[in-house]
Amino acid sequence: MERPVRLPAGTTGLAPRDDPALPEVGAGPFRSACHAVTRATGMRSVAFPPPDPCTNYRTALLSSYDESVAVLGHHHYPWVAFARADEEVNHSPGFLPPPSWAEHFVWAGFEPLSAEFLSTPTADADLSELLPYEKAQVKVWKPGTIGAIVFNWWG
Repeated sequence: MERPVRLPAGTTGLAPRDDPALPEVGAGPFRSACHAVTRATGMRSVAFPPPDPCTNYRTALLSSYDESVAVLGHHHYPWVAFARADEEVNHSPGFLPPPSWAEHFVWAGFEPLSAEFLSTPTADADLSELLPYEKAQVKVWKPGTIGAIVFNWWG
């Protein structure tokens, strides 16, 4: 049997005010990486919808002539995921496999997460490193997958 996937403290983006600050990935590096992708791949546009204060991630919409993809950038870890741009990515992203151009995010210091990883059942995750407050929120929200923990709207 495979070992469960261990999620680090801060994965949910939630912590009580008296806990130490979580690591932070600023909007600037995420935006820069998205712009670098459009320049390197010839995509024709990138848009940054206004942030949703309840999510623990930022969103960029990248478009070319034949595809539109939402890129989700985690607020606290340099993780990115890809979702269908035509879905409500703020509350229930439909995760996609990383596109061929995802390697540009690696070069910018981000780790593209696979749809397979994000669809792993929560029961197969090791939550032992999550902060106590995060564990309590997982019990409240009952996410079905790792993706619902890593990219959530519980804030």
